[in-house]
Amino acid sequence: MQFGLKKIGMISGAVGLVLLGLLGLDRSGSADALVIYCAAGAQRPMARIAREYEKAYGVSIQLQYGGSGTLLSNLKLTDRADLFLAADRSYIERARNWNLVVDEFPVVNQRAVVAVQKGNPLQIHFLEDLRRPDLRLSLGNPDAASIGKLTQIILQEANLWTEVRKSVQRRGVFKPMVTDLANDVRIGAVDVAVVWDNVVAQYPDLEAVHMPEFDARVEQITVALMKSSTDPQAARRFILYLTASNRGLLMFSEAGYDAVDGVQWVE
Repeated sequence: MQFGLKKIGMISGAVGLVLLGLLGLDRSGSADALVIYCAAGAQRPMARIAREYEKAYGVSIQLQYGGSGTLLSNLKLTDRADLFLAADRSYIERARNWNLVVDEFPVVNQRAVVAVQKGNPLQIHFLEDLRRPDLRLSLGNPDAASIGKLTQIILQEANLWTEVRKSVQRRGVFKPMVTDLANDVRIGAVDVAVVWDNVVAQYPDLEAVHMPEFDARVEQITVALMKSSTDPQAARRFILYLTASNRGLLMFSEAGYDAVDGVQWVE
C-alpha cells in the first residue's frame, strides 16, 4: 500500500520540480487549506511541522486537535477533512470500516507510561499501585482518548479496571485528551496519570514510570488520507513531507518521539 509514496520520495530534484507543477503547488503560490484532524498527543511536533510546511510551500494547514475517539466521531459527520492523524491504528481501521479512508502511513511508535512528579515521591512502581487509596488519578476517557481506551484494556486484563475506575470517580478525574492528563500531574491536581511516553518527554517536571503491562503494547501514531479530501494530491504531498526522515519524522524525533523509518524528502 505504501510503495507509491516511497517511490515519490526517491524522486530526483529535477523530477521533484515537475511534481510540484503537476500538483499545482509552487513555493510562492497557495492552495486551499489542508484540514488535519490530529491526536492531541502529537500537537507539539505537528504544530511545528505545519508552520515549516506553510512557510516553505505557501499551503495553509488547519490543525484540529482532540482525542482520537472524539476526532473519529467528528469525521463521521464532516465532509471536509484531508488527513486524520490518530494515536493508534485501531481508529484508522474503524474509519476504514466506515469507508472514510483511502490510504494510511505509520508515523511514530509509542507506549503508555505512568506520569508522576519528578523523583516519583509516592513510589509508584507496579500496576497494582494504581488502586492505592492514597492516590489521586487522572485517566483518559476510554470513549474519547486512545490512551484511555488502552488503559482500560490493560487494567481489565489485570482484573483491576473496576476498582481503579471507581477510585477515579471518587477522587480523580477522566479527561478527553492525553495532554490534559499530563497537565493535571504537572500542576498537582492529581498524583499520577497514564499517558504516552512521548508526552512525558515534553514536561521537564514529570517522570515516566514504565510498567511491563504497558511496555508490552506498542501503539503507532498513524496518518490516513481521507476520502473527504478536496485535494488528495496536495494531501499526499504533505504526507510525504510528514513521513520523511529528514523533515516531519525528524521533527517528531527532536520532540522526543520514537519516529518510524521514513523516506528522504528531496527538493
